Amino acid sequence: MNYQALILEKLIGKYENSKSSKGTTSTRKIAFRMQNEKKLNRNMEIAEEKEQFLAILERLKQRGLIDYSWVRYETGNLVDRIWLILEEGKIRECYQILKRVPKGDKVDTLKQYIVDSLTKIKQAEEEIRPFLEKQLEYIQQKQSIPRFFTDDRELSNSILNCLCYLAQNEQEIQERVLSSYLYNDSKYFERHVKGKVLSILRAIKKEKGEEVAEEELLPEKGVVKWPEILEFTGKVIVYVSQGTPVDFSSQQYGAYINSLTVVEVQQIDVSKVKRVLFIENKANYVWYIQQRKEEELVIYHGGCYSPVKGKWFRKLYESFEQEKEEVEFYHWGDIDLGGLKIFIRLKAEIIPHLKPYKMDIETLENNQEKGTSMKESYRKLLEEMRKDIKYKDFDNLIKRMLELDIRLEQEQLLYEVRSKM
Repeated sequence: MNYQALILEKLIGKYENSKSSKGTTSTRKIAFRMQNEKKLNRNMEIAEEKEQFLAILERLKQRGLIDYSWVRYETGNLVDRIWLILEEGKIRECYQILKRVPKGDKVDTLKQYIVDSLTKIKQAEEEIRPFLEKQLEYIQQKQSIPRFFTDDRELSNSILNCLCYLAQNEQEIQERVLSSYLYNDSKYFERHVKGKVLSILRAIKKEKGEEVAEEELLPEKGVVKWPEILEFTGKVIVYVSQGTPVDFSSQQYGAYINSLTVVEVQQIDVSKVKRVLFIENKANYVWYIQQRKEEELVIYHGGCYSPVKGKWFRKLYESFEQEKEEVEFYHWGDIDLGGLKIFIRLKAEIIPHLKPYKMDIETLENNQEKGTSMKESYRKLLEEMRKDIKYKDFDNLIKRMLELDIRLEQEQLLYEVRSKM
């Protein structure tokens, strides 16, 4: 048995979990007792093993790396306690013997990786940049690696490279293409990075009070397994490359266009449309298009739209602007944090005169019994939202949500409709 490695691994492991490794002065020894080491004690019953163990123990002591004590009245026979010498040079020597990188070095390396990553992300980025700033603050305070990263420096750097890409991405890219682009390996992302990145995106959404299905997290950032499918229903004619028209008017129960086609769209004829309604959730979209008015264009929005879906929405809106006819734009979403944020984003980035549909006090009050009560942390996020000028048009609605202590998913509105059918 390699007793030198066994002794040092035990002590260094305890050291890395102690305050001493974080620069905090402590009078407690980094030690372990032999009586608690059953396997080691069994070896001590064999004379040759015991002799070897004691020789290595004394050698490590002579090098100034450890010290030890004997059981009372058993000097030279039974070891009681073994402890680490807490001198920086000696600790580093232990790491060198074990061929390990000191935890402090790993922490400092990750810290520098994050600092470097922040220089690549725009100040205005509202999700990944604040997340990384928070991780940097954690490292500075705790002198340890946050749970979203790992002591494997290469892997942590790979995670950060991916986050930097997502923070700036404005186009659709398939997972394996992304993996090849970032890591020169088409499967590296899926095997090593994807799980960590998803946990980070989930944490970001959770802190913002948003409930997003896991399968929507990466597409929102433009990363997909396959080209995204965009759904809509209405009398529109889409002209793709070389002026080829595709008339969707006859598709009464749902039309589709994929993200690759969106790039090729040159013109959209929306002359027969007088009203546009975006719908957040699929169930409501499917229900609504079955009673859609002839002059309506109904668009399935989903959660926070991806870069390519944003391009599609923008091309549609610009087509209406070119028609120069008065068209009303509405959005129907959940009456909750996520739904309000989705509405505001669509209005701020693409459709400045967007109006809410069934996202009002009347709808909330008429469906109180279908609402979901809110946790205190969720209420605090709503209170913060009221302070943000972006949400001033929803101030009275948010106030009423807090008074009633409910939020309302738009799918709940379908129950009443179905009961009447």
